[in-house]
Amino acid sequence: LSPLGEEMRDRARAHVDALRTHLAPYSDELRQPLAARLEALKENGGARLAEYHAKATEHLSTLSEKA
Repeated sequence: LSPLGEEMRDRARAHVDALRTHLAPYSDELRQPLAARLEALKENGGARLAEYHAKATEHLSTLSEKA
């Protein structure tokens, strides 16, 4: 990297480290709701995916019957 590129990289790393240090006390507090949302999304997404799969299979079977 050029000297300017190295300086920008080092500055960005310093900002990221400062942000991590600032947010560290809140990490569990932030992760819990996100983990709950992710779990709900997995459950709802799986049900929706199964529903779409059933509809697509039904539609494809009617198309193959017509052919």
